Amino acid sequence: MEKTIVVLIGNARGGEKTWNTMYNNLLEPYRADLALCFGYSKDKSSSLYSNAKYVWEIPEYEKWEEYYIGNLGDNGWWKKSFELGINSGFSGLYGSRGSGAIFCVFKHYLLNNKRSLLESYDRIIITRADYFYLKPVEVLSNDYFWVPSGADYGGLCDRYHSFSSSDIDMGLGIVDYYINTNQLTEDYVNFENINLESSYYYYFKRYNYLNKVKRFPRVQMLVRTVEDSYGWYTSDIVMPHNDDIYIKYQDEYDECMKTIFTSYNRV
Repeated sequence: MEKTIVVLIGNARGGEKTWNTMYNNLLEPYRADLALCFGYSKDKSSSLYSNAKYVWEIPEYEKWEEYYIGNLGDNGWWKKSFELGINSGFSGLYGSRGSGAIFCVFKHYLLNNKRSLLESYDRIIITRADYFYLKPVEVLSNDYFWVPSGADYGGLCDRYHSFSSSDIDMGLGIVDYYINTNQLTEDYVNFENINLESSYYYYFKRYNYLNKVKRFPRVQMLVRTVEDSYGWYTSDIVMPHNDDIYIKYQDEYDECMKTIFTSYNRV
């Protein structure tokens, strides 16, 4: 069986009930190793840390632009690129709302610091800790770049990517090869609505990679606990049978229900 590594990026949100669904419905079907690429935290009491084969931490910056300045310089194209989406959640830098630029930090870090280890695996799955999985993720062909259905927001869902390690540059290189050049400003014409999802679409389009992108039926949705902090819109929908967990986005829930009922009707 192909060797798979699942890398969770960001931080330890979602809670133990959520993480148990990930262990059972993602790690187990793929027999995958777990890696955490998180902002530094003193609290490592969660099961994520005890179950992870690798724990990679970067500073939990109060001002995340400091990462870009330190690694790409103060006058790189990255600053202009993220400024284009400062009102649509693409940034998160210089006091703006959103987290697009912050999630890009972790991918940039992985590509530039953990390449050789990641390339020792056949398959790389990059996702988040706060995904609640309703059923097992199908073991998909490693010949394609897989994203779940829905949550595209004008482009391609950025919250779960599965790809061959031979495609690591495309899978993790959006900052090195797209955002930190003038290519984003050349390719993107609707600057009012730029976001990470649409940036991925134009990034893949520029490098003739869209033909490798495939969809699989969504079985996971972002959730939060009462204790979780969040910096963007979230709903107040309570997870059925789990009244201490909230569904963050109605559209992801609806897409999951479509998958569940389609599967049920085929039985």
